[in-house]
Amino acid sequence: MSYSSLLLRYSENLGLLNNIQSRVKGIVGPFCEESGFLFEGRIKSQESVSEKLETGMYSSWDELTDLYACTIVINLPDQEKQVRDFVSEFFVLDTDKSRYKGKQIKPADVFRYDSTRLYCKIKKPGHIDDSEPLYDIQFEVQIRTIFEYAWSKTTHALAYKSPVVDWKRQRLAAQLKAATEQIETLVLAFDHASEYILESKSPDIEDQTKIHLFFTELFREELLPAELEPSDWTRFSSNVYKLFQIRANQKPSGRSYYHIKEIDSLLGCIGRYIKKTGAESIPKSMSLFQLIACILFDGVADLKESNLEKYSLLVTQEMKDLFPKLSIPCKLFDIAKV
Repeated sequence: MSYSSLLLRYSENLGLLNNIQSRVKGIVGPFCEESGFLFEGRIKSQESVSEKLETGMYSSWDELTDLYACTIVINLPDQEKQVRDFVSEFFVLDTDKSRYKGKQIKPADVFRYDSTRLYCKIKKPGHIDDSEPLYDIQFEVQIRTIFEYAWSKTTHALAYKSPVVDWKRQRLAAQLKAATEQIETLVLAFDHASEYILESKSPDIEDQTKIHLFFTELFREELLPAELEPSDWTRFSSNVYKLFQIRANQKPSGRSYYHIKEIDSLLGCIGRYIKKTGAESIPKSMSLFQLIACILFDGVADLKESNLEKYSLLVTQEMKDLFPKLSIPCKLFDIAKV
């Protein structure tokens, strides 16, 4: 095929490729947005097509399966099955041609690109003529973890699209791929691997752990309504820790080299209020954090405001109504201010 013939063939297919790109994005885009995955796609350029054919690996135009290719970037390796199931449901998947991570032959001492690549076609509705070429063109769906994606983005231009051919650059790219695989291994075995981390003394984290355990026990005993359970216990414990710091006349930094001496008495105060009030009477229209703030600052007026220049607390009208003696020593979040 002459170069001019190649350009003509490419141009003839460009409209179909744009159609495929639009349809795939319309199907995969919302799935990725809902799942929290990154999505990107591209149509291969004329120059890339020409260079690919010059590798000698293709004998016909129909063997080019990635004229349009898209990438779905997952957060964790074990989310790949979710993506593969989705692709199988919404596209015609060529399982024989597709390549799956961990199923390809790869020597133990080799580190190269080996992400899952699924080869698909647009599903043809029953009323469409069999001669419609749109449904005959294959495209590629790559599934990469966020670490693989970062490796590919950062090394591809540096090592493989470089203006020089350099063994050292390619060697470094392979070493970075090895580091990427090691990171993924640690992510998959995160809970188990963390047991072997040498732990250092950290009074602030120890106090936040005490806060976490205290409130999870209240939920376990059903002393707090389930609707108030935080979605992020780490953030919640850190935020409540700052309230405790304020109550102890400390700067609410979220960090400290010393334990909060008053932490047990403050937790006891909160526990007594919750047990006395009862789960059925705890207001569900405010967050657990807001409730704790109300308990801690109800009628308190002996705190140092000098520690609180950069701390603002969201105080709602309901909090003021339920706790009329509420005394907040810091700036209030202005919900009306833009």
